[in-house]
Amino acid sequence: MKAFLKNIILIGHNGDLKRLGFDRGLNIITGDSKTGKSALIEIVDFCLFSKRSTIPVGKVTDFTDIFCCIFEHNSKKIIIGRSNNQPTKCYFSVEYSAGFNIEDEINSNYFKSKKLEPDKRFKRTSKST
Repeated sequence: MKAFLKNIILIGHNGDLKRLGFDRGLNIITGDSKTGKSALIEIVDFCLFSKRSTIPVGKVTDFTDIFCCIFEHNSKKIIIGRSNNQPTKCYFSVEYSAGFNIEDEINSNYFKSKKLEPDKRFKRTSKST
């Protein structure tokens, strides 16, 4: 499976959004020191179910309620969100519609509408001996 990172979206405590889009192929991020370039890698790591957040504390973490990464595979959008305040609260969804518009659809209401259910594949089982 070849998927690529399409967007990083930060959803603020008051619902404000910060969006960063990527194109297929090489993307180069430049900027002055201490402007958040390295935090992008940490955000992706956190959204990909890292045990703990290593996102540098500061403006980014102060602003953000939900960190979100969107990956694209063919016409599918794989959406992973993670709560800044409740790190064990994760959101995962796949949007199959080619007409799904990230700009219009992804906001704080998108995640509020998702029902969180435990994934049975990760359910702990005990063996009796």
